[in-house]
Amino acid sequence: MLPDDRARLVEFYSNAIVSFIILQGLAFCYAFGSQETFNKKVKDDQWFVLALALVLCGVWLAAAWAIRRLREFMLAALTDPIDRDLMHKIYAGKIAVICIFGPLPIALLVWFGALYR
Repeated sequence: MLPDDRARLVEFYSNAIVSFIILQGLAFCYAFGSQETFNKKVKDDQWFVLALALVLCGVWLAAAWAIRRLREFMLAALTDPIDRDLMHKIYAGKIAVICIFGPLPIALLVWFGALYR
């Protein structure tokens, strides 16, 4: 595999991870706000909410770790300082997006009192 192909593949993976975190957060918010059965399950079953929060937190942290590792791989392949600076800013933006949308479902659970009672 050529280095250019690897860079394209790493970029594809990092975009897929960021997209997954965004869709997961938005899908959870939509389900929590619009589906009565899911909303009732979340408000009634404390163990389900705790397990759900742990899984969401684990996925969020794994995504942040994966983006960080992919950033290191991309930065190691670049030699030009301008390209390295640009790639650093792009991946910093991806981590920022993950840090906004990743904890969104957990914040929703805390805000509506489903996580603690």
